[in-house]
Amino acid sequence: MRRQAVQQDHDRIKDEYGQLCSDPFRAAELAILDYFTVPEAIALIQALAEANDAAETTGYPTYEKAVLHLAKAWRHAQALTESAEPCTVVYRALAPAAPSTSPGAELAWRRPLPHTPRERRTCR
Repeated sequence: MRRQAVQQDHDRIKDEYGQLCSDPFRAAELAILDYFTVPEAIALIQALAEANDAAETTGYPTYEKAVLHLAKAWRHAQALTESAEPCTVVYRALAPAAPSTSPGAELAWRRPLPHTPRERRTCR
């Protein structure tokens, strides 16, 4: 009986999120949750995946914890979409984060490549 209630909560949240994703009139709300640098969006997607996995592969206690975590992540995501303007959240998400490496270390993929002779001719 209790597992059915947990399953119903899981299904309800998946349905509400699915409706959000498919409703063209809620595009602003979805835009906020589409930026995977927004912590609430990341938490929601991870919680959805964990709950889906737990439903199929684990016992009831683990599944119940996963659905409770999903419900909490969903509430936080809903609060974010209701309280913030999309531009504010998007700009916050796209703002440069603090560097994760020491200030003198340069990441290989960010090093500028040397100019080729053709590029030098066209840049002048």
